[in-house]
Amino acid sequence: MKLIVDTNILFSGMLNQKSRIGKVLLSHHKHFQLFACSYLKEELKSHLPKLLKISGKTLAELNETEELLTKNIKFINEYFIPKESIIASEVLVSDIDPGDTLHVALTMFLKGKLWTGDKKLVSGLTRKGFLDCITTNELLKLISEIEA
Repeated sequence: MKLIVDTNILFSGMLNQKSRIGKVLLSHHKHFQLFACSYLKEELKSHLPKLLKISGKTLAELNETEELLTKNIKFINEYFIPKESIIASEVLVSDIDPGDTLHVALTMFLKGKLWTGDKKLVSGLTRKGFLDCITTNELLKLISEIEA
């Protein structure tokens, strides 16, 4: 299964790589192909001061955590996402969170599932008939079924 990693998922993993999210990013990649938009790396950089403050980690520790958590993620340049996917995504998220346009567009393009912890995004997209989201709880349940 192709999983598109939303920003909030990676942020959560950065704050606590031993969390359920961190463990999935580190350990369960063998069950899934992980993808993200290239700009996610820029988002991490822009929120670095906040991540440093909240996590209590040093810059070197955060850089090491980022490297570990992202090594199994294939980053896709937004240039390669077809305009049709971007336009369709803009329509879907315009009144939910326009900042998630590229995540949803990449999900459409790759025919994957958007792994997100954003409940407002999931419920808004579901109301509009976009059912290609998966929460961490759903993902963990799926992993336990696969491994059973």
